[in-house]
Amino acid sequence: MPKQYKIACLGCSWTEGTGVFPIHVYRKVQKTINYKMSREHELAQTDTYPFKLQEFLKAHGKSTEMIQAGRAGSSFEYCHLVANYILKEYNPDIFVIQITTHDRGMLALDPKDPNEKDIKFGVDTFLDLKNNNSYHKIWQLSDNIINISSGLGATASSHNDSNEYTDLLDKIYNEKIKDKMAPEVSFNDFKNYIALWWDQTRNTDFQKYFYYSHVYSLVDYLQEQEKIVIPFYWLKYKPWFGSNLFSERQYPSIQGMMGKKLFESYVIDKGFHFGPDGNAKLIEDFLGPAILETM
Repeated sequence: MPKQYKIACLGCSWTEGTGVFPIHVYRKVQKTINYKMSREHELAQTDTYPFKLQEFLKAHGKSTEMIQAGRAGSSFEYCHLVANYILKEYNPDIFVIQITTHDRGMLALDPKDPNEKDIKFGVDTFLDLKNNNSYHKIWQLSDNIINISSGLGATASSHNDSNEYTDLLDKIYNEKIKDKMAPEVSFNDFKNYIALWWDQTRNTDFQKYFYYSHVYSLVDYLQEQEKIVIPFYWLKYKPWFGSNLFSERQYPSIQGMMGKKLFESYVIDKGFHFGPDGNAKLIEDFLGPAILETM
């Protein structure tokens, strides 16, 4: 039987897709995995680039076990946490690492419930037995880890007029934090922490240093474990930072490879997300051939 390759795709919502939910959420409203919520730009799991990558490799006669580990709104620190889980549970041969922007953060909290102190993940698995393929979508289930996006920070800050994520701030607090932490965390404490991070931390040299340090250390560790690692940026912009401990690495960006005009033709919202056509183009022109070369 031909080798089955295990491939893990890590990243933020550019990897996960916009509005992609766990299968039990879909089943509450419709019985098919292709259900799309009513918001304009939400994708089915089959529209994401990890799914299209598996389809591309299947068309080229390759059997794969695909691990879709994108997490919307996450910083690169999250990639370390989920990579730790994936290595233990799946031990992939190939890691595709979509590097998110530097202006993300993470808030770690201390729950009252001892069972909630561990970092937890869940998985939805879809099997294609005919082609010896399997597809796993990894979900972050921990209440003690809060991913802080730039949009969330802008909404929390009194120095910004944005209110785009007001409902999400309320939802995170009420579902993950309220009455669950020791000592208690008020909504104002939570909101002010995120606002302070956005106002003061996100563009500092401290933030930039650990952004690059986190990226390079994960790539280096996985390569030391003899994994094939394919890192890339989504956007061409990367913050400048000089360090005597490491030099800047020139990983490619999707925006740079496509060019501004073509890239923007595939963008479906102001968050630079691709729809199904853009994700298909990404696979056909870049990721698909790059991974085929390693097989």
